[in-house]
Amino acid sequence: MSTNPSVYAILLLFNDFIVSQCLIYFPFLAAPQEIDKSELIDPVDILTPLEKSGFWEGVKATM
Repeated sequence: MSTNPSVYAILLLFNDFIVSQCLIYFPFLAAPQEIDKSELIDPVDILTPLEKSGFWEGVKATM
């Protein structure tokens, strides 16, 4: 590593740029956030309408 302060400052700026770009394209790399449990969907709420509509019979027929 160079001891020149300006080179060090440029490297820090470049590193910050790379990190910010990574977080734009790979947001899962950011610190984990709290999950609001009220936003979670109960699997029964998804599966019940599918079952009532006969969806699974069509799936079984294609197997």
